[in-house]
Amino acid sequence: MAEFDAVIADGFRANGLKLAVTDDGKKFVFAPSKNGRRFATFTGHYARRLADAAWNALGGRVADDFHP
Repeated sequence: MAEFDAVIADGFRANGLKLAVTDDGKKFVFAPSKNGRRFATFTGHYARRLADAAWNALGGRVADDFHP
């Protein structure tokens, strides 16, 4: 799991997003939540693009990734 901020569009910045990577390499982005509700959701092609961009910006690693 890794935490990051992203500029989504001109004038729209999302802070505290989380990138999770499954054992089979699938990447997911989660927005912060309060009282069980997410502040934002990302679906489909946009979700994949955001996850891939975060993965690349983080150097292809997340905090719990101990593989060289």
